[in-house]
Amino acid sequence: MRALATLGLHDIGVFAITAIGTNAVVGYAGNTLIVIGAAGRIDAPDFMFA
Repeated sequence: MRALATLGLHDIGVFAITAIGTNAVVGYAGNTLIVIGAAGRIDAPDFMFA
């Protein structure tokens, strides 16, 4: 796993986190990741910034 800080990302505010139904949608720089069944359950501890 690679720390996001090495890519210049230092906090959760760089991501757009929304929901479609019961799924979480994480967006950044034109990329989208859909996490099935995780709506409302994605937050800062889920990412490794340091």
